[in-house]
Amino acid sequence: MKSAHNLIRLVLLSPLCLVLGYALAQPGPQEFVRASGPNLVLGSETFLLKAICFANSYEGISDPNDLLQSSHHTEDDFRTVAELGFNAVRFAFTGDWFERDPDAFFRWLDQNLAWARGHGIYLILDLHIPIGGYWLSANSDRRDFRLWTDAGIRRKNVDLWKALAARYKNETQIAAYDILNEPVTADSTGQQWQDLANDIIAAIRSEDPSHLIVVQRLYGVSRSYSTHGAQTQFLVNDGNVVYDFHFYEPVDYTHQFASWLERPTGDGGKYPDNNTFLPTGAQQLIVTAAQETPVPFTPADDWQEYRSAKFKVTDPEIVMGLPVMIVGGESPDTVYFDDFAVREFNAAGEYIGDVVEDPLSQESIWSWWTWNNPPERRHADFTRVVNFGRTDDHSLAIAQPAGPGFSGWSSDHRWFPVKQGHAYQIVGYMKRAAADAEASSDGLSAYFDIGFYGNPSNGSEAGFVARNKEYLRQEFLKYYQFSETHDVPMSVLEFGLMKQCFDSGKGGTRWVSDSLDIFKQHNVSFAYWNYHGDRMGLYLSPANTEVGLPNQPLIDVLRDRLGAW
Repeated sequence: MKSAHNLIRLVLLSPLCLVLGYALAQPGPQEFVRASGPNLVLGSETFLLKAICFANSYEGISDPNDLLQSSHHTEDDFRTVAELGFNAVRFAFTGDWFERDPDAFFRWLDQNLAWARGHGIYLILDLHIPIGGYWLSANSDRRDFRLWTDAGIRRKNVDLWKALAARYKNETQIAAYDILNEPVTADSTGQQWQDLANDIIAAIRSEDPSHLIVVQRLYGVSRSYSTHGAQTQFLVNDGNVVYDFHFYEPVDYTHQFASWLERPTGDGGKYPDNNTFLPTGAQQLIVTAAQETPVPFTPADDWQEYRSAKFKVTDPEIVMGLPVMIVGGESPDTVYFDDFAVREFNAAGEYIGDVVEDPLSQESIWSWWTWNNPPERRHADFTRVVNFGRTDDHSLAIAQPAGPGFSGWSSDHRWFPVKQGHAYQIVGYMKRAAADAEASSDGLSAYFDIGFYGNPSNGSEAGFVARNKEYLRQEFLKYYQFSETHDVPMSVLEFGLMKQCFDSGKGGTRWVSDSLDIFKQHNVSFAYWNYHGDRMGLYLSPANTEVGLPNQPLIDVLRDRLGAW
């Protein structure tokens, strides 16, 4: 015999009751949420969307008919959202659900609109996975970029939004249309996203002149989560738009142990951390230790130690140091780097300890990024090695650089503050693997180096700050300045943390609280990711099971902060 809860649920899910429930629910808002200058407004009053994200098991449901039976949430969860102090849900869906069965898809949306209305909650419709597009997991075999290259698929996504706009053009319980989540294009400039955004907006406006539209910044080009200097935020041909960016800074902290990233992360440390320094803008290189010791690489059959000269800091403009690994010249050989440390010596020349130490382990190799100087120097093959190292199976390698100049590895996690009058030396190990045992290595040099940096000379950036609220503010302002420049509203419709950040001493609640302070100070709407999921959820039970396993520290800080807003 079915429980009373399930019987009620079956009655509510019947088509007739869905229609009646939708019609008999409490009246919705009388006005649409709109953009006005740098703010959102409701009627004549400034308004903020304070949202939680419903992922809706977007990766676990393929048949849209299963949506009505999903365990992801029920009406009770909309009640919980309201009780916590949120006024909106960013409501994720996939384009495939609409394409496979529009009727089932709309029945599901109508049901959730009725639930949302009954508890005074706005919906932000979020096309989280478009038709013919999937790039959220760099390691997935589902990766799909046909959205950008197939005109027919592109048209399906435009038509999807036109159908949504036609159906819900008078629905004030829907606060906004979030037209595409975290766009990563196939081209190298991101122009494909600008073109598609304007086409989707034109299709929406052909049916619906009133709803607010969310346009997210560009998240990647060339099929990778990296913009490589492309324009990430741009104006579209519409005045009722909020421009959005997601906020997960610093990523190695917020996404520690996240397996789906292009560069998987390990333990990302704690917040705040006044011993971890991060750059907030383009710093100026003043001098390098390698200028003292231009030692060419000497071939060897085994690992060999490299020691730079000791570099004494006497220039008052120097504030920070950064270790790097460099290959210069042209050669088909491969150079491996491993096990290094930066040593510090006091004014009397006495060794006092290591300020940086990195064994280039399984975890730490993912925090290093590559560069060429000059940028047109190409064809260097950079490898995070997982089957060869000096003391373990991991190291970093550079092979086959071409053209004059240098290629190297750097890491923003290895900045260290310097002291005037102290000296610094980098010590590490290298190994050459010759492409041709008979060939000369005269054209190849390789070494560890320390770059010494000053703060920006124009004073417009904060320079180097510790991992704390000031760092979060500086990173936020990098994106928010678009609002100040163009007098348009901006939102942060994703921010959040991995569950490990709420372990004892990790500081997850402090990060959430500091982020909310910044959003409030700048009058920015936001959405916390995520309501129900086993990695970043308010409730940490798997998304395809009933809601359970509360992340109580997160629930408490959100309730307290939103209640006092």
